[in-house]
Amino acid sequence: MKVLFVCTGNTCRSPMAESIAKSLSHEHEFASRGISAMDGAETSTNTLKVIQTYELKPVSNASLFTQNDLEYDLILTMTASHKNYVKALFPNDKTYTLIEYVNGVSQDIMDPYGGSYPIYEATYFELKQHIEKLIAKLSEK
Repeated sequence: MKVLFVCTGNTCRSPMAESIAKSLSHEHEFASRGISAMDGAETSTNTLKVIQTYELKPVSNASLFTQNDLEYDLILTMTASHKNYVKALFPNDKTYTLIEYVNGVSQDIMDPYGGSYPIYEATYFELKQHIEKLIAKLSEK
């Protein structure tokens, strides 16, 4: 299955989610985008530090979400507003928030942007918990 993670700038949450997922599963294809990303923008320093600290798979620089990304089987956003934005631009039935998809409740992933390393690390642990559930759910299909 092809899974796309989406956040705002594709420099913090979605690349971290992509990196975690790629590190936990080789059965599926994972990528990330941002709804307001500047193509080629570098991943945030603290996200890269988390990736290095926890020996996760590397990620590429930021990419903007486009209609071409509807080729993914599943689009998982970090917030309800991201989900609403994607669905308003490109109506589809395969876009959910990450937490909604794995837990059935509408809840957002905290944005660490501009925060200290411990805030990024807290985001890592939150994402890892939900992505472990995601991979288990995908394996059931």
